[in-house]
Amino acid sequence: MLTNGRVYAPHRRLARLLASLAPFFALVAALAPTPTAQAADTYETYLVGETVYELHLGMTGLGLERYQKEISGDLVLAVGLVERMSGYLGTSASANEHFGGAAGGYFFGLFGTPVETDHFSVDLILESGFHSGTFALTPGLELNFDAQPEQTSWGVYLRLAANLTGRDEPEVADTSALASAEDSTNVVSVFAPDSVFTLGAYWTFLESHQLLLQWEAGLSHKPLDGEDAFSPGTVSLGHNVMVTDAIELINEVNLGLPAGGSPVSFGFSAGLIVYVP
Repeated sequence: MLTNGRVYAPHRRLARLLASLAPFFALVAALAPTPTAQAADTYETYLVGETVYELHLGMTGLGLERYQKEISGDLVLAVGLVERMSGYLGTSASANEHFGGAAGGYFFGLFGTPVETDHFSVDLILESGFHSGTFALTPGLELNFDAQPEQTSWGVYLRLAANLTGRDEPEVADTSALASAEDSTNVVSVFAPDSVFTLGAYWTFLESHQLLLQWEAGLSHKPLDGEDAFSPGTVSLGHNVMVTDAIELINEVNLGLPAGGSPVSFGFSAGLIVYVP
């Protein structure tokens, strides 16, 4: 997002940083330990020393059956570390529409821009996180193509991410020789990565207003039995507004594409971003 000649495109996110951590970790401790719920947007690093606070609340699964709807929220603290490199850490939590089945996690990461021109940029992202007993390491790459410098017109972006994670599965021992009343099932850990593909476009139609259209899909490299390897994901329409030089509103409506015979679903989210120089 463009403000005063600077690009702000927030992302689900050192003395000042340390001073800010006390209230942040107080909230983290109050929340149940979901992956980052990033709104439709591009990655752009922050100014050196700038601290950014993000709060997002949303709901997905509207139109699905009972207990398949999800309410979620996440809090992110980001900071501009050095020129063209920023870091962030955050926490997120979710539950069904009856506030049951709660889950949550913590995440932190770095992102930087090794290549940046007026019309093309490359962003590298590395995130790690812990979600309801599962750890994941997520490297990513984003390519941006801008019609005008500093996102003042329109552009497109492509993001690729690899979610390196695992899961526990039962391993059934060979019981063909003798039948036994004892439990013959052991639990083993297996490597179960997946990939996420994001294709998006933005249009800055006013100095402080930006529309974004984004499609995000997933591919599981080791799906569970009966599970589809490809997930068509979601299509999102976002509207980002700079209310002041320090406050941005980031809102989104999304369409969940059917997978495995599931019906179409809908969702929405609203976010507040505060920039502290």
